[in-house]
Amino acid sequence: MTAPQSPVLEFPAMLHGLTGAVLRKVKAKGQGWAREYLKTGAFTQPRQMLQVPPGE
Repeated sequence: MTAPQSPVLEFPAMLHGLTGAVLRKVKAKGQGWAREYLKTGAFTQPRQMLQVPPGE
């Protein structure tokens, strides 16, 4: 019998860091996503995801 795997929480790597840097990255990426959505009707996945350890 195997133990059930706990779900892994992941978030875009651009959300990691100092608040000012995160806000600049999100603003720039958000504008790009808006243009892409208006053009294609879809969003691309973030390039890199970071796992959040349980309990954090």
